[in-house]
Amino acid sequence: MKMKVGCVLILMAGCETKEAATAQRDSGHGDTAASTADGDDAAGDDPASRADMPPDPAPFSLSLSDGRTLSFDQSSCQHFRGSTNFRAFWRDSARSHQYVLTLQVMQTFSGAGTYENTTDRVDVKLQEEAPQTGAPTYWTDQELGDSASITVDYIDEDVAWGQASVSGLREPAGGAAVAINPTVLPIWCADLEI
Repeated sequence: MKMKVGCVLILMAGCETKEAATAQRDSGHGDTAASTADGDDAAGDDPASRADMPPDPAPFSLSLSDGRTLSFDQSSCQHFRGSTNFRAFWRDSARSHQYVLTLQVMQTFSGAGTYENTTDRVDVKLQEEAPQTGAPTYWTDQELGDSASITVDYIDEDVAWGQASVSGLREPAGGAAVAINPTVLPIWCADLEI
């Protein structure tokens, strides 16, 4: 009899209540490609799968209130195994400008879901890569009122997609602000670096 009770206790230790699983899923964090693929998605819709990947949004243009328009057509993403960071990059393959657009969640990324700069380290940056021309660098600064959020709709070891929303960017150390259009930016990676 003692052996049967011990087996039941061991089996129950790995279980969680339906309410606990629902609370974790509804928080947005903890959703993973595996849970989404298993039909455990927060919206209750059909589970997302690789077949649901939207078409490549490239090329797209980003207009800055200082009069510049930048085109982006080359995407890449990083989410290394075991890491709590997710980074998406957009570049111009023709190199008509030196800017890279970076959309990132740092230190709190746990899978598909929405991340806000009020509760997570979410950054949207526009900065030059080598060779640098001296053009300004811009990024979001939550302390100065910039809002930024990143929603990763789906991620597995090969692909990821979603979007970032940003209110605007500014030069470092409280410098000049710049409005951007559009304010919703695509995340789309057909080859995730892991």
